[in-house]
Amino acid sequence: MPRLQNFEWGFGYMLEQETLLCLWVSCPDLRAFRVWDASQSLSRYRPDLFVFCNLRYLAIEELFGDLCWWRKQLVQILLHSSRDLRGLELSISEETVHLYQDKRAPDHANFFDRLCQDYIQSGGDPLPIKTLKCGRSIYPMDYHYLTGLVNLASLEVLEIDNDEELHDDSDVFDLYTDDSGCKIVFWAFGPATCPRLRRLTVSRYGEETHKLLCQIAKHPSVSCNLVFSATSHGYDGFDSAMLLASSDEYPGLPIKLRMMEVDLNRENRYSYNRPAKQILEDLAVSNGDSLEALVLNLSDSDSDWVKMVDGVNTQHVVEFISSFTKLTQLYVYVPYYEQDHLEVLAERLALACTTLQRIDLSDKAFAVRRHGVGFRDVSVRPFTDWENHGDLLRFSTFDPFERAY
Repeated sequence: MPRLQNFEWGFGYMLEQETLLCLWVSCPDLRAFRVWDASQSLSRYRPDLFVFCNLRYLAIEELFGDLCWWRKQLVQILLHSSRDLRGLELSISEETVHLYQDKRAPDHANFFDRLCQDYIQSGGDPLPIKTLKCGRSIYPMDYHYLTGLVNLASLEVLEIDNDEELHDDSDVFDLYTDDSGCKIVFWAFGPATCPRLRRLTVSRYGEETHKLLCQIAKHPSVSCNLVFSATSHGYDGFDSAMLLASSDEYPGLPIKLRMMEVDLNRENRYSYNRPAKQILEDLAVSNGDSLEALVLNLSDSDSDWVKMVDGVNTQHVVEFISSFTKLTQLYVYVPYYEQDHLEVLAERLALACTTLQRIDLSDKAFAVRRHGVGFRDVSVRPFTDWENHGDLLRFSTFDPFERAY
């Protein structure tokens, strides 16, 4: 396999030293090394990963066991790939997090900062990374260490799991504190340091995420190219709807984005009390000429029979969607009572917005075909299971049923 460039190892199988040596000897052009479950594949034999060099992408998920050993391995790989590496993806297994909490040692929480520190002390230069994905317990908490590992000016894709669920009942480490907020240095990823940022994904939308996006809002050349996604909203009283109206506290607002998600189910959910109809109007006015992909929630996990969420139904969406001039992909979580007529709804949406190419309605997806004189006639067809998700919509992690109450 001398031409093999991309190696991925899945779940449930051990990756032994002999296999790694075979890759090193037989695959001199290997550029991407991805292990999706290190707790199963690399934890037993602890093989030597020093053999890898000149990698362009390194992803090791579910780091397990001795984190000091993992740091030494990773530092050597990064040093041997310092000029070529474009992507880094790490996470720590839940079992290991609990193990260190039981030992009353915060090593899991400080893992990323200590990795950066060890790399800097070993003489490494900042990596020209374009993609940085910080999974479970990978927390950039020190600006000096972060910039010693990553050349932020190169960064285009940033994903951070900033959920504190595993730490809620622990007195060993608090990711969020009452006096200083989140310990992750979100402010470090603003336009001044990350002018090329094109995709931002977080687990929870809270004050720290809101402040970062308000920084970005002051730079439309950055924000208009940004695909933003958050799994859950409403932490600290903040959600993405707040980005759509002007604010004395945040003069950069409203923001213009390439993709965003808005939860229109406002009742008893968020402290931001703007009505859903007004949020739709804010969205159309502020982003009508910039959004290419949009995710809306009209459903209610507690009351699937509800016909309108905060006074808004699908007819309101059909009426407001015509304001968008660049929108090609739309995802709407539809109330249960309307799910028998999704194809009809998709046609109405496609007629209302002439740029739409793909429409997802709850668990159904439709491709839009335009034909006839001036392409004024519209037909939709369901996507089959094997067809790819929308180019931008596939980046959405939003779950309308995951909310902070």
